[in-house]
Amino acid sequence: MQKNNNKSWPIAVFAALVLIGSYFAIQRGFDDLDDKLVEYERFEIAPTFELPLQKLVKPDSLAGKKNVTLADLKGQTVLLHFWASWCAPCREEKPILAELVKKYQDGSMIVIGVSSYETEVALRGSGMLEDAPFTVLLDEEGTTAVSYKVRAIPQSVLVDGEGRVRYRVKGQLNSQEIAALDDVLKNLQTEKKASTAAVNL
Repeated sequence: MQKNNNKSWPIAVFAALVLIGSYFAIQRGFDDLDDKLVEYERFEIAPTFELPLQKLVKPDSLAGKKNVTLADLKGQTVLLHFWASWCAPCREEKPILAELVKKYQDGSMIVIGVSSYETEVALRGSGMLEDAPFTVLLDEEGTTAVSYKVRAIPQSVLVDGEGRVRYRVKGQLNSQEIAALDDVLKNLQTEKKASTAAVNL
């Protein structure tokens, strides 16, 4: 019996190594899939929408419109910021949003607030609309939030001038996310210059 046990332990060790190797191979596969999904999500086409305009700050091209569509924003890099007046974290990030709007007042990025899951009466009665330093649209039923895969607010989605999703911030904006946004915007500027140079060849 002792001799049989001595013969069986190398087999057990080999089987264990195979299982461990398989686990890590599968895990790498999942990691690769996650990376591909993230990459796809970053460049997917932004869903269309048509929402009532509640407040206009920028861009001036929206002046006189009652409803705003994604097509109205073509050619502009836009940060769609999903929020609501009843959302405590949304109130807390007001200062950093104001700084972000000021930082990009040259129009290289336009912040548009999408007030979701609340009525116009609630929004206007909250005082948040008057305080917002950016254009505000109303997504009363949350339909646009759902189409943009926003499962909780606040959340921000960066859409480039071609209507592609380029970056997401899940949760409150902070200094790290602002720095990441800056990098994405720099890359967009580089892409735009390269595209313009190619057209002029």
